[in-house]
Amino acid sequence: MPSNKHSSPLDASLGYRPSFTWRSIISSRDLIKSGVRFRIGSGETVKIWGDPWIPRPSTFRPVTAAPNGLQHAVVAALVDPLTKDWDVELLNGIFTPEDKEEITKIPLGREHQPDSICWHYTRTGMFSVRSAYYLACQYLNPQSTSQTSQPSSIYRWKRIWNSNVPPKIRLFAWKIALDVLPTGQNLEKRIKGTTFDCPFCSEMHEDVLHTFVQCHYARQVWALSDLPWNIISAWEGEPNSWIIKISELLRPEDFEKFLIVSWFLWWNRNKLWMDNTLSSLLQNVSAALSYLATYKAASFLRSPLTRSPRQMITKWNPPPPGTIKINFDGANFKQGRETGIGAVARDSRGFVVAWFSHRFVHQVEAEVCEALATRKAADLAVLNNWNNIILEDDCLSLINKLKSTIADCSNTGPLTFDIKATLRSCNSYSFSHVSRDSNVLAHKLAKCAEHLYVGSSCFSPAEADRFGLVNADFCY
Repeated sequence: MPSNKHSSPLDASLGYRPSFTWRSIISSRDLIKSGVRFRIGSGETVKIWGDPWIPRPSTFRPVTAAPNGLQHAVVAALVDPLTKDWDVELLNGIFTPEDKEEITKIPLGREHQPDSICWHYTRTGMFSVRSAYYLACQYLNPQSTSQTSQPSSIYRWKRIWNSNVPPKIRLFAWKIALDVLPTGQNLEKRIKGTTFDCPFCSEMHEDVLHTFVQCHYARQVWALSDLPWNIISAWEGEPNSWIIKISELLRPEDFEKFLIVSWFLWWNRNKLWMDNTLSSLLQNVSAALSYLATYKAASFLRSPLTRSPRQMITKWNPPPPGTIKINFDGANFKQGRETGIGAVARDSRGFVVAWFSHRFVHQVEAEVCEALATRKAADLAVLNNWNNIILEDDCLSLINKLKSTIADCSNTGPLTFDIKATLRSCNSYSFSHVSRDSNVLAHKLAKCAEHLYVGSSCFSPAEADRFGLVNADFCY
């Protein structure tokens, strides 16, 4: 147990006669440490070169070596006390361009907030077993995990998950790819000193390759299924490569047939293993094809009820009388790696009462960009003494964080804290999510920031017309 009540569990020792729970926590501590970093609040308690705080795996520390005399400096020393933002000139003089770019992506709050610990591998900053499991897989098999995390590989996996087959069969395909089906070979790994031969042919130790490709029973099933055997037998050494390749070579409807037949092949294998009964080859294939046809017919009948129709384009709706609605948005610019935000405030008649665009010299995450736009929109409301306001955006995850009473532990935490603190002076305020089609004017204002000098600007009517801002949204 921890040596005293102020110790962190991450620094605690195993102790004397620990419980099973505490022993389990200690055994996974190194894994947890590898995903934990500081989320900067004031920066007064986080050491620049001694603590993990830069949101860049795997060390979360600067690559730049510490200059003489700054080994124990804290992150607060890098913040301009007047602007409450990063001191860019100081960063340029100390850090490499790579470090400086990562540091400037970290949003800073204006209100004094303590530094806190967050979990890097979730968008919420809260620990999850799922993300920790994925992180553990990276450590155990970094090559395999890095390959499956690439966009092209993720796209391939979506072909499996988007197949029009029952969820249990999609899960079955996933188990094939991960080689976690209880084949004879996998059972032998778990139960030492035992052997499990193929229940169909009893010729060899059973693995995924043998069960679905090499076994003579499987070969005959595939022959009756009318699927191209040269594709089914295109084994590439690993189950995941094999099943992904089949998903790429077969048409979607044929790949769905492949999944159903594979599932029935495995079902018959289990039936033979447990009950010592075996369906004929023709019964196996006929049952699989009948099952697929029945499922597709049922899916077609219920599709109008379960599948949401294409979302209709909606228009901007005005607020109630006496209330100002502020729509805001953010945008990252590919050229120059900069960020823009914009907002427009309108009354109950739909008349524009204020707007702004603002350009930043560095890029940030998309959600952080939206949060920066929200904070400036809140400033606009307080500056104009608007007592009743609605803040509206098309970023649902941010709106949910702003509505929540739970502390935001993610990268946007310092900004959401500022926003709520700023709006306390208003009589009433609320946050609303809206579709992108209803947020066109705010989006255009954010994009227009690319044409501005660094800082803010309000547009004259002539400029608004030139940038296409007039009539960007329509009521109702």
